[in-house]
This record gives sequence, C-alpha cells and structure tokens, in this order.
Amino acid sequence: MRNNILNIIAVLSLFAFCSGCANWTPNWQIHDKNTQKEETVHLLESAREIRLNADTKEDVNRAIHFYKKALETDASNYEALTSLSQLYILNAAGYTNGRSKKNNLYQKAITLSEWAMYTNPDFKTLADDGQTPWEASTVLTVKEMDAMFFWVTAILYRFKECMSLPNQILNIKMIQWIGPVLEQMKALILNGVVVQFSFL
Repeated sequence: MRNNILNIIAVLSLFAFCSGCANWTPNWQIHDKNTQKEETVHLLESAREIRLNADTKEDVNRAIHFYKKALETDASNYEALTSLSQLYILNAAGYTNGRSKKNNLYQKAITLSEWAMYTNPDFKTLADDGQTPWEASTVLTVKEMDAMFFWVTAILYRFKECMSLPNQILNIKMIQWIGPVLEQMKALILNGVVVQFSFL
C-alpha cells in the first residue's frame, strides 16, 4: 500500500516542474471553530451513509446537501470539508459535461481542501501571513492528508478537463503548485505514517 502511494506521488511529481502565468488568489474562510453540535453529528451520519453508497448523480448531490448543512452548524468540520471536496471532484469527473460547469466544481473542491488545510493551526498562521497553500504545506500533518490529496487531484483534473491546449500552456504554473504538497505527502509516508486515503 505504502509503495503504491509513493508511486502515485512520484508520477504526479513528474508534472510539477514547469512555470507559467497562472496566479493563485487567497480565499480563506475566516470563521470561529464551533463546538460540534448534536445536529452536526446527525447530519454527518446521514451524509456519510449516502456518500458511501452513492452510485448516481442524485445520490452525490444528496450527500453534498447534507455535508453543506453540517458545515452550517460547524464551519470548521474537517470531515465535511474534505468529503465535500471529494464529492465535487466526483460530480465534475463522473456526472458533469461542459468545461465551464466542470471548472466551477473543481474550483469548489480546491477551495474546500484549502479550508480543510486551514484547520491546522500552524498552516493557518502561515496562510494568514500571506503564504500560499503550497508554501505553507510543510507544516501539514497526516491529519490533513485527505485535504492535500483532494487539492492535488482537483487541480490536475481542472487542468486536464477544463482548459484548452493554449490555456494549459499559459497556465502551466498550476502544475508547479502541486510539487511541494506532493513532497510533503511523500515525506509523511516515508516517515512511517500509516495513510488511509478516502479514494474516489
């Protein structure tokens, strides 16, 4: 399992060496960390059950609905943030046509993954000081592994599926962004961290 994950990261890293004209704009969700309420727990249970058995677009959208409701009660809930990111990627890749619609969903997934990373206090400090997610990723831990994985996945899918060849050339720097995040994931795995991804 560990070797397979390292192989995946190694392959993805091959793409992370170019530069271009893409820009990243910070979009941090500033909020208080609410105490998880009983309502949040019930919403997460419902969302989790639907997500694990989802095999249609309608099921995916129902799971999205419950996770969004959970975030309304606990805006910093890591499970809701990363699960929504995963579901938006799944929705875009498996159930959506058209570059514009796909792009919108992948961007939502990227933002949600960044908000999930932002729940790490050390990452939050660096981000508030103006560092980008890839610059601040050196402080992320195994707890944020899903957030890193879905962030990288959403960027790669967005680049591949939503951009024409000229736009890919102009925005090749997007691929460079994932390099430091992949390196952090690899370092955690090599340090003996046991990883269980929530794969798509």
